[in-house]
Amino acid sequence: MFNPTIKLSPNIKVGKDSGTKITSLIKGVVCFFQGHYVDYSIVVSSKHKAIRIAIDKGESEEKLLEMAREILVYASQQVDIAYREATLFLKEYYDLTGRNTQDCEVRICIKARRGDEIYDLYRAGDYDKKWSSYPLKENTGFWKIDDSGEYFIENNIPQAVKDERYKNKRIDKNKVSRYTPPSNFLKRINKFRKSCDDPRWVECWDTGKRRVPMKESCYKSTLIVPMTLLNNNLSETCKKKLGFNESYDKHTYGFLCFDHRDIDFFDKKIDVDIGYIVADWLSLYMVDRINYFDKSEVWTSLLEKIDDTKLQAIIEKSTPLLAKA
Repeated sequence: MFNPTIKLSPNIKVGKDSGTKITSLIKGVVCFFQGHYVDYSIVVSSKHKAIRIAIDKGESEEKLLEMAREILVYASQQVDIAYREATLFLKEYYDLTGRNTQDCEVRICIKARRGDEIYDLYRAGDYDKKWSSYPLKENTGFWKIDDSGEYFIENNIPQAVKDERYKNKRIDKNKVSRYTPPSNFLKRINKFRKSCDDPRWVECWDTGKRRVPMKESCYKSTLIVPMTLLNNNLSETCKKKLGFNESYDKHTYGFLCFDHRDIDFFDKKIDVDIGYIVADWLSLYMVDRINYFDKSEVWTSLLEKIDDTKLQAIIEKSTPLLAKA
């Protein structure tokens, strides 16, 4: 949950006007999400109500399928807009703190979970939409959040892997055991170039189908903020509607993920608070997915009246937020 008493960490060096720009940036993104979510929620609710009325009237399968397509496409497009604006805000935040460089930027992505699987939903700058998934237990950050319900931060992944405190299926721990950090000479070159290149660290990562991994994907620091209602005092009616129980996995809908190729990059004060501002807003869209799709009697009734294969064809063209998360 976001802490409203946000203060700049002494570790973050900002210009004379940067502090004011950051607070103005926060004001702007909160204003955007307020308006966008209200508009989105009202329109989805209206479309959902129209489906209920159509079912009661006994409308044809063709008509119901078209209404399903309409609500799915609308919801998908609007959620993508929310994701895009969120990542643009976060990029600008890191630019203002002076820690982003052209060659070494923070990477930002949004993931969701279904059961014990983690799904990619959105990655800033990646418009191919080649979605992937993997077991939650294959990444220390996600299973730590699953266990605690709190954010996860690791600012020295190479050392954490050596100490067996961090696991990631893409990292070869045998290679990491032989890894040595960049020399002082390379550090000076990187500082001059405003770069964070480390070829030896890249070699520790699984290449997958690539002969050489993309250096941008071989990070040393990571921050993961959960999208959750866990810390809120919710009514029993709300809990029942959302399917809450005592297990944390029922409370965590998704994850706002950051990574960077330098060690000691993320700050436990402002970076975490900024992350929660965005994660808390995005969780509202996740909750609406449950309300209007996953746990909706109207949606369940609709699925019983139309050809599932035709609906899946529509879903596959939309964001995995609705298809999988």
